[in-house]
Amino acid sequence: MNSSKLNLTFYFFFIIIQVLVIFHLSAFRDLSVGDTRNYTDYFLRFSDNNGDFETRFEPLFNLISYFVYLVFDDDYRAFLIIFTILNIFSTLFVIRKIIDVIDVDTLDYKLFYVFSTLSFLLSSSWFFSSMTNGIRQGISINFLILALVYFCESKFRKFLLFSIVSICFHYSSVLFILTTPALLFLSFHQFFIILLISTVLYYVGAYEYVIFILSDFTNVPLYSSINSFDEGYALWSGFQIKFVLYNTFFAIAFYSISRYLSKGCSKTELLVKIYFFLTCNYFLFGFGGYSNRFAFPSWLYIQFILPYLFLKLFPRGNLKLIFSLILFPIGIGLYTYRLFTTTY
Repeated sequence: MNSSKLNLTFYFFFIIIQVLVIFHLSAFRDLSVGDTRNYTDYFLRFSDNNGDFETRFEPLFNLISYFVYLVFDDDYRAFLIIFTILNIFSTLFVIRKIIDVIDVDTLDYKLFYVFSTLSFLLSSSWFFSSMTNGIRQGISINFLILALVYFCESKFRKFLLFSIVSICFHYSSVLFILTTPALLFLSFHQFFIILLISTVLYYVGAYEYVIFILSDFTNVPLYSSINSFDEGYALWSGFQIKFVLYNTFFAIAFYSISRYLSKGCSKTELLVKIYFFLTCNYFLFGFGGYSNRFAFPSWLYIQFILPYLFLKLFPRGNLKLIFSLILFPIGIGLYTYRLFTTTY
């Protein structure tokens, strides 16, 4: 077997292991992990109320949950399995779409991107949260990313389809979708400059004031719905310096790497520009309780573009293989560790 076939076999084998590990650990997790118990309590209400009760959850999430109830009755494990599978597949769809964007021409390169992305995701606390805590928003973000990529490609029918799906899993996506025209009208460099300026505007409360004025003028309760979210109980309310520094660090790093690598390459700039867009939306709307819900899409998206930038920086095959061997056990180890130590 030559080295090329050996690499392909290696990547296929470990990608399957990664997917199975994510599925098993997530679908069969203890109820004390993350927000799992709240979700299973919600599901069991279908049985307690014969499928008829009011909930603040989004329509598509409710619809799928209801069908799970009709098929499996009050088996909450089936509920967790179905949404774990949905989260995994929507994640793989995002990976597949980014492979299309970067226009990879070799199977070895494609498989390495899949493998390294899954390794980054397994290592990420944001992905862990999307699988165990923010389940609805985690699935919604995957469809939001797909919608944004299709929007940048001017494929507006697919953009509309995935936008609707994203919103029907988590209402916060509405605000991101409404601001998508900025992706067409602002260049890569303009977006970066606006992002840096936005850190100051966010800190001084300028964006909050603008949203307040717009809400008052249009009589649309946008400001109140954001500002009063879980009022009195919400954590991470408004401007959080550690979150802002985190996002700004990656923005500067991605911009610098893009300038070094791309020399005007539209593929790299498109992917990084979407990160700028997600971060700017966080600064724009993150003034209420749980402001991290608006930062979450940008945090999760980081894991999808880091492997691509790594591949561009270090294209040599041997280095990629060494990196894979190191990252694989780290990712699985961190995901497993969080599973047994993260309880609420």
